Amino acid sequence: ASSSRKSDWVDLRPLSAGALSASQSQSPRPGLYTARHRVTQELAALKVLDRRLLRQRATRRRLRQEVRVLQLARGHQNLLQLHEAKAVGARVELAFELARGGEVMRRLRSERDASRVLQQAAHGLQFLHERGVVHGEVRPEHLLFSDDEPDARVLLAAFGRAAPWRSLTLRCRPKTKGFLWDDVHHVRFVPPFLLRRKNGLKWTEAVAEDEGGRLVTNWREAQQIDVWALGVTLYVMLCGCFPFSGGDGREDNVADIERRVLQEKLTFPEDGTLLSRAARDLLRRLLEKEADAAMSIDEVAAHPWLNGAVAPAVTWSADML
Repeated sequence: ASSSRKSDWVDLRPLSAGALSASQSQSPRPGLYTARHRVTQELAALKVLDRRLLRQRATRRRLRQEVRVLQLARGHQNLLQLHEAKAVGARVELAFELARGGEVMRRLRSERDASRVLQQAAHGLQFLHERGVVHGEVRPEHLLFSDDEPDARVLLAAFGRAAPWRSLTLRCRPKTKGFLWDDVHHVRFVPPFLLRRKNGLKWTEAVAEDEGGRLVTNWREAQQIDVWALGVTLYVMLCGCFPFSGGDGREDNVADIERRVLQEKLTFPEDGTLLSRAARDLLRRLLEKEADAAMSIDEVAAHPWLNGAVAPAVTWSADML
């Protein structure tokens, strides 16, 4: 990242709760803003970080890795673009393409809509995987529309955990507090092969040095991190709930989710939309529990459901969404 005493971005308005706008503070708090370039007048999403956090080696390494991956992603129409990374006084600013259309989940109304979204997300992941990079955080909330037009591009965002697979931030360190998916939301997107390897140890994210046994041992396993998460994302899009969610009405915890993912068969809700045969086939293959039998992202992109074999354009109810 370059360095400057003066920001190129003005008229900051908060996109996240708790952040102060520039009109309230000469030095905006860490957070996410919309901003306007003082010269070109271009609008962008501005991520503001406290520069003091970069004194921590792990934080500094993660930020550098995020910027490197974003530079690799440059030019692909389905990956959120980084315009600029700059240190400005006591903060760091990352200026991103502004996804004016918001999260895709707000605009899904049919199986055809979901197919179009997944097709473009798969194209973005293909671009990363061809370069040996795993995104690591494929989620419904990380798929955005470029604008509000009917033909808006789908953008895959949130590259904070993206990494070349050989330096994935997934190594074991016994007797540490917390682990990468010690969270009810995140654990839903973790592929079974990683859950099996925990073996009672605690796992932490991101160390480049060898501090324990590697969780990810080959490229096929690394790809499944994104492919499995894409399957969970598609299931949420089409069914309105998470796979392996039990349906017993009680609040899930991490242990319950892990047990269900590892032990239960994939089922589809009885109510909700009528899924096409091709959609069910793709979901079963995306949510294949054995890493050796899992789809590659190229196989996902070539699946018939992403290439026209979708259910008739039935409008989903608001309750479904």
